[in-house]
Amino acid sequence: MRCIGVHQGDADPICTKGMTMSHLPASLAANVIIVALMMCLCASGQVADGAQMGADAELTMDMPLNKRVCRLFAGRIRPVTYTNNGPRPVKPFHGLSVEQYADLVADMGTEVWSVDTGWTAHGVFFESEMVPVNKDVDPGQFKALIRRAQQRGILMQGLQQLSEVTNRDLSGKMDAWAIQPIDDGTGRKADPRWLSYANADFRQWWSEHMIEHIRVLDIDGFWFDGTPFAQRTGWPWAPGCLSDEARADFKAKTGLDAPEKVDWSSQVFREWVKWRYDTTVDFMSAVTMAAEKEKPNLAVAMVYNMSVCDWHLGLPMRRLDDRRWYPAIHGPETRLLDKLGRAMSPRTELWFWASWFDKDVVWGEGQYFDPDKTIAAGLRTLAHGVYPSLGGWSADFELLKDGIKDVFDEFKKRRDFIGGQTVKYAAILVSQQTRDYRRQPGEFWQSVEGVSDLHSDQHLLSDVIFDEDLTAEGLKPYPVVVLPNVGCLSEAQCNALRQYVRDGGTLISTASTSLYDEWGNRREDFALAGLFGVHHVADKSFATGSEGDSTQILIPKTERFSQAFERFVCFMAPAVRVRTVADSGAEILFAVSKRSSLNALNLRSDTYDSSEPGIVRNRYGRGVSIYLTAAIGKGYHRKRHPRAARLLAALEQSSATPPLEFQAPAVLETTAFRRGPKELVAHLVNATALSLGKMAPLADISITVNDGSLKRATSPITGTRFKIKDNRVTVPVVRYGEVVVLELE
Repeated sequence: MRCIGVHQGDADPICTKGMTMSHLPASLAANVIIVALMMCLCASGQVADGAQMGADAELTMDMPLNKRVCRLFAGRIRPVTYTNNGPRPVKPFHGLSVEQYADLVADMGTEVWSVDTGWTAHGVFFESEMVPVNKDVDPGQFKALIRRAQQRGILMQGLQQLSEVTNRDLSGKMDAWAIQPIDDGTGRKADPRWLSYANADFRQWWSEHMIEHIRVLDIDGFWFDGTPFAQRTGWPWAPGCLSDEARADFKAKTGLDAPEKVDWSSQVFREWVKWRYDTTVDFMSAVTMAAEKEKPNLAVAMVYNMSVCDWHLGLPMRRLDDRRWYPAIHGPETRLLDKLGRAMSPRTELWFWASWFDKDVVWGEGQYFDPDKTIAAGLRTLAHGVYPSLGGWSADFELLKDGIKDVFDEFKKRRDFIGGQTVKYAAILVSQQTRDYRRQPGEFWQSVEGVSDLHSDQHLLSDVIFDEDLTAEGLKPYPVVVLPNVGCLSEAQCNALRQYVRDGGTLISTASTSLYDEWGNRREDFALAGLFGVHHVADKSFATGSEGDSTQILIPKTERFSQAFERFVCFMAPAVRVRTVADSGAEILFAVSKRSSLNALNLRSDTYDSSEPGIVRNRYGRGVSIYLTAAIGKGYHRKRHPRAARLLAALEQSSATPPLEFQAPAVLETTAFRRGPKELVAHLVNATALSLGKMAPLADISITVNDGSLKRATSPITGTRFKIKDNRVTVPVVRYGEVVVLELE
């Protein structure tokens, strides 16, 4: 492992070439300086520096998938690679023997390896009776590669394209299975490269081709790219499908004739959008279950393009933990995608495409792979209970092996502490029906991601939930539920939310929440007006700025919030105007000023106060509703005002105490899971490398337990037993990341 920590005697508290304290943000400087003082404790044994709790056992094929945290999506099998100057010829297997190549990958610590089983339009690398066979790669050698990797304990997945089949069938029938796109105004016609999930023959063909993979290669699973139910030609991609089979299936399941064009005012079209989601998921399940009849318990991943996710992809945002396959999210790692993946399935994978982390290496411009940024993002993903998969490199593995091994070594330390039930505090609704039927996908994602980041920056534990979770049973575990500008809600969902608050829950809602039904039809007033304690008055606030946002100058109206925020809190966000419900008992916590800007404001002579409701609290049954006229999530996504983050945190904590509280800089990611009634596992991930390029250790991170009496706190990473005082434990130093096991009385 290269020296990137802090050591006694260093002139600067970061041992990285060319970095000094001047490279650090002021918010991190104090924490980093303290780390240098902590190092003197290592010699006395109070802090174990780099200690490990035993060596890893030898990898065998008996290791279950959920324990395999070191996953690689890469491999130069085909005789060509791609650089920033285009394709160029190379030797298959990096010019190594297949045994040398497999051993190289295994020695990096790889536990799951996804490799191409064919080359686009040039045939597959194994003997097939269904598609052309490639003439540049010896099928026997490719089979030997898989065998050797499995002998080293690696679970082998074959990479294929699901809808965009890259090696066509020998029977010549595929053209008849093409997606027939709906008229979206672009004039695009059917393209035989993309095939329809509504076609039964296509489903049968993929089932048989997967079985052929298994019988010839004894492959352990599949990694499917090219999964959208759409033609990937131009943006937005052309959505399918209106083939004869698709029309018949839609008619059989809904009783309706399929729509002819994209028309969001048509209920039939909106029903068709929903049908596409079900068709996609059912196709993926059908081919997986068919293949599992040949080899049970296959590891089958389906790519989810969440970085560009909108309705036309046909990939639903819902729980998928009851499916035999699991989603592999394709998108630059973010805290929201980590939470979203965990909500979909505890088996979710997140694809770390190398060009998002090490662009100089992926195209062969750099020499070596520096692991710090990938370690930070990967540990953050694991801390949320999602599995990172590294991939996309074109450079020779000899240049990457040390860096990847460093990454995998860090991942392995967390193997036994990944997943479980999250410690419940706040649930953030990511509403597919709002994204689809309100037709503001950009604003939707900004609002959701802003609220997610706000909770993470304030170290408030949060989960993502979906539309289907808006039931009494789905909401019950959470002290707080947050609806970030969730415009579309059904009456049944509204009833569940009313009951949730009536039973003692805290509901945080913003902007246009409940102003539309589940299909996007406008209501005259909020469906939850009685719960919010306010009526809708207008769609826009007083001053509209860029992107439809307006200046929000929120003036505290209670003693508690006046002490916490003094004059006002200010940010830019879309907002609506409201009035309080007469005789509801609703309390205005913050008024919103009618001023359009703080620019040129003279505090001694100018008026900025107001009686217009900005944030309203309404006690309802045994619980509390807190409604904000502004979409604070989008405001925080636009600019991370610390006071805006503290505002939402203060609102939540005024009604519901978090089970765990963390004192740490925002750059430290915190999550927690339950491993039984008396044991919690807290993950502390140092994300400094994502902004600085190198890891900078952080010091004196405290965890306070509010729900239970703390008996013991230990680190399985460093072997440290932490001191406990006032139900609080302080972690002296966090390098890449720390795991703290909290045992309760």
